[in-house]
Amino acid sequence: MGLGTYFHRLRSVIVSSATELVPQCFLIMSKRGMSSEEHLAERIVRWTDKIPIVILVLLNACLAGFVLLAHGGALVVAYVTHPSTAAETLHVTLPGVILSALIMASSLAAVANTSARRSILLGQAAILCGGALALIGYALIVLMQGLPTSRFTWRPGLMTVFTVYAFYVMRRAVSGKRIAAFWLVNYSHLIALVVVLPIDFVVFLKATFRIP
Repeated sequence: MGLGTYFHRLRSVIVSSATELVPQCFLIMSKRGMSSEEHLAERIVRWTDKIPIVILVLLNACLAGFVLLAHGGALVVAYVTHPSTAAETLHVTLPGVILSALIMASSLAAVANTSARRSILLGQAAILCGGALALIGYALIVLMQGLPTSRFTWRPGLMTVFTVYAFYVMRRAVSGKRIAAFWLVNYSHLIALVVVLPIDFVVFLKATFRIP
């Protein structure tokens, strides 16, 4: 069996498993499907709800600082050493730098202004979820169209962790609002885990074994 055939078969198995697992996950997390005994998903949600909003805002600031340091530093070095190459990648790196700076600035405002913390967290959550969806879209393009370059690498688990965290922050930001009553919103970060993890794993295999 060739490597390409093995990869396609493995991808089919993973997709098939995820297709069966997602409805079961929905059934378990449905309010109508829950028994009197508290499910693991419910306990996870209750535990994570105890994290203060100010901690989430500071975590977002740390995450934004890391992105700002990585992308901003790389952009400065590229402009100094290879200006033409930096100009070609500016449309990719610049939005990340601007949004990261915005998150860091808003985090400082949230620490100083208690009443605005939830509104600021909602704005940060929108940025994080947008970035997560863009990352998922990029992963799907890699799966459908092949590896972009011969030096392409993929860090397994990073997309999954980032996506789960982004949807968790969004869930906390809308907590107390009418939309939070829907179980799809209440368990959005756990649903993201079930959906994104197989994609993350398959892209990692594709990049590791250099499968076109």
